[in-house]
This record gives sequence, structure tokens and C-alpha cells, in this order.
Amino acid sequence: MLALTLNGLQAGLLNRRMTRQGTAAPTPRLLAWGASTALISQLCWWGAVVIGFRNSQR
Repeated sequence: MLALTLNGLQAGLLNRRMTRQGTAAPTPRLLAWGASTALISQLCWWGAVVIGFRNSQR
């Protein structure tokens, strides 16, 4: 849960940074930041699904 919470907080910072960028093309750094944010989010959510499934099988 901590990883998901921290990822959500830094995603808010990423959103502000991209909003300030305006219509300009995002820099490679922002693209990498966005990709890592999405990856961490997916890992956390799929981890929660697996944990929930395993707990329901007991």
C-alpha cells in the first residue's frame, strides 16, 4: 500500500509538470517518468489482485 500511495503522490507531481509543459512535446525524461509511474501502478494493482485471489482460496 505504501508503494501505491507514494506512486500516486508522485503521479500528481508528474501531472503538474506535464501541464506546465503545455502543448510542447514531452521530453524523454517526462516520458520515462510517465512509463515508470504506469509500470509501478500496474505492478501494485496486479499484486493486490493476486493477494485477493489467494486469500479467497483459503
